[in-house]
Order: sequence, then structure tokens, then C-alpha cells
Amino acid sequence: MENINNTEEYLTLIDIIKILKKKIVFILLVTILCTGIIALKVMFLSTPMYVASATAIVVKRDTSIVQNSKNESQYTQNDILLYEKIIDTYVQIAQSNLVMDKTAEELKNYSSSQVRAMVTAAPITLANSSSTSSLSGGAGNTQIIKLTAVGSNRDDVAKISNTYCKNFIEESMSLLPVGKIQVLDEARTPSNPIPTSKSRSIACGFLFGLLLSIGIVLFRNYIDRLKIGNEKQVKDILNIPVIVTIE
Repeated sequence: MENINNTEEYLTLIDIIKILKKKIVFILLVTILCTGIIALKVMFLSTPMYVASATAIVVKRDTSIVQNSKNESQYTQNDILLYEKIIDTYVQIAQSNLVMDKTAEELKNYSSSQVRAMVTAAPITLANSSSTSSLSGGAGNTQIIKLTAVGSNRDDVAKISNTYCKNFIEESMSLLPVGKIQVLDEARTPSNPIPTSKSRSIACGFLFGLLLSIGIVLFRNYIDRLKIGNEKQVKDILNIPVIVTIE
């Protein structure tokens, strides 16, 4: 057993380079193959995705209004915190099965699960925005919820987003009528698909092919080194004499 441990060999960096040089053709072929497959998928087989978004503005009704030194209306801190919780509740309503089912029922071509996979709702906080101050009555009491649809059908994503936005407003006003919600911007049919980083995907395919081919070469070399190939290896590893060899 001591001889086995003593005869154990370790590869240096130079040994690894020599092994890879011997298999350079195999490495190049595997790398080119993997890169070509990824490039083919990205350029010709990938489905372009489109995105469209509608926005709904939420205006809180007057509650705890106080006057500052300039005799201007302001909202208390508790009022603002309560309003933020209401916005979170509206987002939860937008993500509810009630809104998803109603949207799918109106669209007809999509199931509720498909609609849920395509749409998202998220608040957009506006601080001191002049575009919304006239609707809200002041800064800090208005927030916009963005309702986005992503899909492979360019003509459908805008329709899905607008239908989703309409149903969200209807159900929110029915379930939680503590403020006023109205459509700020309707979704429009996108002209271009979502930009994708084709060069990054191809580079990842190249790197994957290179690492895969090098791994295969080194693993095969390791397996070959475990095999007994001549009389000297029999004597060194097994420590027994060789009586007969067959060639």
C-alpha cells in the first residue's frame, strides 16, 4: 500500500497544458459546436417578447389635513403611512384570483394561469410630481400603479394590459373604496420586442463549450492514468513480479 501512495503522480500546470495541446482539435470542435447551437437558438429559434404597460393613478380622499405656517394644506405622518398601506392593498387586489379570472374571462383566448404568468402590478412612488399635483391636491398623497403585460403576441399585450387595468380598478373600487382610481395612461401596442443581449448569450455558449471540452479532456486523462499499461506499472503499483506478458 505504501508503494501505491509513493507512486502517485500529480499533474503540474505544464503537464495540463501539454495534455490540452494534444486534444486541441477536440476542444475547438466542442467549443464551436456549443457556440453554434446557442447562436442558432438566439438568432433564429428564440421567440421575441413584447411588453406593454398601463398606469392607474390613485388619489386619496382628504382625511387628516393640517395647516402649516404658510396656511398650506398638508397631510399628517399617520395619514401618509395609512395611505401607503392602502396602496399595498390595492397591489394585492391586482394580483388576486378575482382580477385574474375576470381578465381571462374577458380576453377569452387566455386562461387565468396564463394571465397571471403574463401580468404584473407594482406601485411607482412620485415625490412632488407636478404632473399629478392637480389630480391629487398636493404632493405625498398620490401614487401610480403600473400594470404590465409581457407576451409573444405583439397585438395582444396592450389589450391584456388595458383589460387587466380596467378590472383592477373596478374590483378595487368595489372592495376598498377609500380613494379614487382612474386610468392615467392606456397601454399601447409595442413597436419593437424587448431587447435581448444576443452577444452575451453567444459568449456564454462559447465559455460553456470551452469549459466542457477541457473538463472532458482532463477527466479522460485521469481515467487513463488509473489504468495499468506496462510491466513497470504492475511492479510499482502492485509490487508483484511479472511472469508472462501477452501483446
